Amino acid sequence: AAVTESRIDGITQFTLALKIALGATLGNRFDGRDCLLEGIFGPTLAMRTFREAVAEGAICPIKVMMIPIPLPAHDGDRDMAMKKGVLLNPDLMSYMRYLSEKVIPQEWQTLFFISSEKQAVKLVEQLGVDTAIAMAKRLNKKDRAALITRIKANLIQRIACSSILAQGVTFHDVRVV
Repeated sequence: AAVTESRIDGITQFTLALKIALGATLGNRFDGRDCLLEGIFGPTLAMRTFREAVAEGAICPIKVMMIPIPLPAHDGDRDMAMKKGVLLNPDLMSYMRYLSEKVIPQEWQTLFFISSEKQAVKLVEQLGVDTAIAMAKRLNKKDRAALITRIKANLIQRIACSSILAQGVTFHDVRVV
């Protein structure tokens, strides 16, 4: 995220700092800002493919599964289509329950990313009481630390979470996202 509008100016103000960047997209970025990255951080020193990084033990292998889910018709309003078709779609919630109960082994720790508190509540209604909700707005600092400790200890198997668990937190036992 270094070359986003909100960050690039701040990073360039550190004129005496040694800057090291790690990234998933080192060339042919969709936004064409490759040259900005090189201008701020210098030339690329090393690149690894996904398979090379797995072979070196730097990252874990992943398996991606795409599951097509029919969405209800909408009137062309993108926000309403997202709300009705994805965020609060009861059919989608039922699919999540089916995946959680029948496809994903119960002992596999699973993160379900959500976009809103309302969606989290609907998802928990489908998945059951053993699902934790991890959202900044629902947790004070103490409760958040306690929840993260329980997740890291693999004491919670299903977590409906917002972006608070998307970066900067490592859960070694998470098997499904």
